[in-house]
Amino acid sequence: MRDLTLLQDRIGAGDEAAFRLQPQVAAQIAQRLKTYPPEFWKDVRNRLALIKFALSGGDPEILRTVAEKQMFTEADATLARGVLAYAEGFREQALGDLDKVDVTMLGPSLAGHVALVKAILAAETDPVAARQASLQARWLSPGTLVEEAALRLAIEIDIQLVDGKRFETDVARYLRRFPASRFAPAVLVQVGSFTAFWNYSAQPIKKAWVETVATGLELTRRAELFVAMAEYGIRYGRLATAAFATGHAAASGADRATILAYEGAAQVVNIDPANGLVLLASADAFGPDAATSELISAARIVGELIRAPTAPASVSRSSAGEKISPKSARSVKAEQALAAADKLMEETVQ
Repeated sequence: MRDLTLLQDRIGAGDEAAFRLQPQVAAQIAQRLKTYPPEFWKDVRNRLALIKFALSGGDPEILRTVAEKQMFTEADATLARGVLAYAEGFREQALGDLDKVDVTMLGPSLAGHVALVKAILAAETDPVAARQASLQARWLSPGTLVEEAALRLAIEIDIQLVDGKRFETDVARYLRRFPASRFAPAVLVQVGSFTAFWNYSAQPIKKAWVETVATGLELTRRAELFVAMAEYGIRYGRLATAAFATGHAAASGADRATILAYEGAAQVVNIDPANGLVLLASADAFGPDAATSELISAARIVGELIRAPTAPASVSRSSAGEKISPKSARSVKAEQALAAADKLMEETVQ
């Protein structure tokens, strides 16, 4: 378990090899645990290590076998039931059992994991309690993947509660402590969405906050942040935000085709459709990837439709005699293009 924990902490530090290796190591541990005789589980340290294994994504089958053989004592039976329920997907039962567990009475190697799971389980129904549990997990397991995951959860809760001040504090802490984490890109997408929706670029103090946290990132991560902000700026109709973000993304070395595509998409919607089409053509000339090519195509259709003269709608009569004005083929095509663009952004974010 110490080896698995160290491996997971390397994931929090951005080690891609560790991420790829984790399933194999967990499977090897599971196979080894199955070979131990029943007497092995009489040692409380081994039972607690087994609980931690299940919390760390390990196969819960061994934990269930040991529990069914009543190897857990009264002191750790509730914890074992709660962890087993969590590992097997019974969230309500898991929360009921783990709520009875005082994590401060557990050893340091296990306490943070349990606090994190309690936070995850409470997030949907009691976000305030979940935020407190995530804070406790961070205190108990500093510098580990547990702290990294707890901070990510805290950011999600901040967004859920629309708590901008805590959001900014937690994001700044996350990007300072875990900028290279394999999961950092998901956080950057959340930051891009939140800051675009609340129009940070139009507020000097909040705009400065975005620029400050971005400055602490290496260039690739910084570009990811501003590209995400540009995407959501277009989606939310914050065209000034999209322009602000694409400028910073370009300065951070983002893919040129991507930058031109988002600049063009923003301009065809409102600012300057003619120039937007020029930018989209320039983006196309750079040989963009498939996702960017789809965005260019959808935005180009929208821009051309906006610039085209409006044709009079045809009118027909129903059998009852009332007038019906069907959508023109051009308006239907426009709606389809807009829907395709929005769907593309959703897929890109996911």
